[in-house]
Amino acid sequence: MSATQASKRDRRQEILAATCRVVVRDGIDGIRSAGVAAEAGTSVGLVHYHYPTLDDLVLAAYLWDEERAWTPIVELSPDADPVAVLRLLLEGQLAAAESDVRASFMLWQEYTRRAVFDEAIRAAVVLRIGRWLDAMSELIRVAHARGVCTWSADTGQASLHLAAALFGASTLYLIDLIPVDEATADMRTILDRVLATREPLPVAAMAPRRLAALAPPDGSTADAILDATLRVIARGGIRSVHFADVAQEAGVSTALPRYHHGTLDSLLAAAFARFVGQRRDRALRRAAEIDDPRERVRDAVLMDAALTSYERHDARVIWHEFLRLGFVREDLRGAIGAAVEADIEHIAALIAQAQAADAAAADVVPRAAARRLVEALIGLDLGGLLGLVDDEWAMRILSWAVADELDQA
Repeated sequence: MSATQASKRDRRQEILAATCRVVVRDGIDGIRSAGVAAEAGTSVGLVHYHYPTLDDLVLAAYLWDEERAWTPIVELSPDADPVAVLRLLLEGQLAAAESDVRASFMLWQEYTRRAVFDEAIRAAVVLRIGRWLDAMSELIRVAHARGVCTWSADTGQASLHLAAALFGASTLYLIDLIPVDEATADMRTILDRVLATREPLPVAAMAPRRLAALAPPDGSTADAILDATLRVIARGGIRSVHFADVAQEAGVSTALPRYHHGTLDSLLAAAFARFVGQRRDRALRRAAEIDDPRERVRDAVLMDAALTSYERHDARVIWHEFLRLGFVREDLRGAIGAAVEADIEHIAALIAQAQAADAAAADVVPRAAARRLVEALIGLDLGGLLGLVDDEWAMRILSWAVADELDQA
């Protein structure tokens, strides 16, 4: 390679590294050519010379980070202990300095959630996650062949559970619900169980319970505006929310959304509160109508499986878009964290009820078990949005996880 070629490569790498730092600091929505140039200590013209559009830059930065992150794994010896390598893939990401952990998770989460709406990024993200899943599946297979793992179900299912758990744990970490050591403990517990566990529940046992639907209340104009906001988010994410689009979706004048809420931040906060309230009411109602204590826990985790596919898709998109706000908006992080905490506490209370009815092991710690279930649910929901896992597999994994949490500490 000539000196000129090496210089161009170095400048490109400086620009891509700067782009990743901007994503970590401001989110993908905060990327501007001028900001990247300033971060890289170069000119806007040079950024555009190497990457003509912001889309080119965003995708190139992701691909650069993938290769950088994957290289140490590729270089591992094929004779390495498969369980040790699995721990490296999962817990190793939590063993760095906390600033590096947060940066790594923030970058991962930002790109993965943007992939729901951007086909080019989705292809790259799915390829990267697929590479990771394949590596874990092969390690589990090798561990089984060497007699250090008793898992006898589909290794792909096991690796999906592990990946989902890590993604969910990183979500809780980024919204300040758990510290690094709790995330590490959760990953260690789940990996240990995956390596030595029973078969998942049969599909026939997993049909979601259908409860009678409530008649929709007569909605006000204010509620119609909030519901329209949620539909706009489901189609294009929070970045697509503008007063004019919400007004058109709600069938009202352009002035009304602004009249009711003043700012987009106020509108988003109100829409989030409405979404969380409806979700919470649905959860409490379903729990009240189920007699079996174990089924109440499973239903609380699989609750969205009873929605239609369109409703389920929209609910997942909306929920994950609001979770993302908790990473990039400190002013909203508390409210978003409180909503996730309410989910954990709800499931923990149901686990405690199951213990009181001798339907769960006495030494299970309800909150820790509930937290791990919420982590798996968050990861599998996003995997569903990316097409990495279908609903049947997600239900299978979550049903196994519920049974596992109820039966052992």
